[in-house]
Amino acid sequence: MVKPAFAQASNSNLDSQSPERKAKFLALASLCSASSSGVVTYAEIAKVLSVEESEVESWIIDAIRLNILSAKLSQPSKTVRVQRAYLEEFGSNDWKSLQQKLAAWDENLASVSEVVSEARRIGDTLEAPKSQVSA
Repeated sequence: MVKPAFAQASNSNLDSQSPERKAKFLALASLCSASSSGVVTYAEIAKVLSVEESEVESWIIDAIRLNILSAKLSQPSKTVRVQRAYLEEFGSNDWKSLQQKLAAWDENLASVSEVVSEARRIGDTLEAPKSQVSA
């Protein structure tokens, strides 16, 4: 896997403002990786980066150029379709977020299992009288 350019200490692409830019790129990568649909609006990005919406495209293009994101811009819909977002490290907040997502997934699967079980019980109840009638 290619290490994002912003995470490389010797990267000459980032100038003296790199701490602020790095923080914004990390925020951008975090936002994009957290998107369950893989689509992020320009407005969401502008809010996270604290920039004008008109500046979002240049930030996304820079992030793609620096291998922070693999994404496609949609100017008409003002959205970004994210294929991959590369975070510098997977910290404790990331683990907590993953744990919450997995817990929610587990709860959803339990709910689906209950619905399927209930449907089977109803189906069995409806079939029982039919078998008694034909006997």
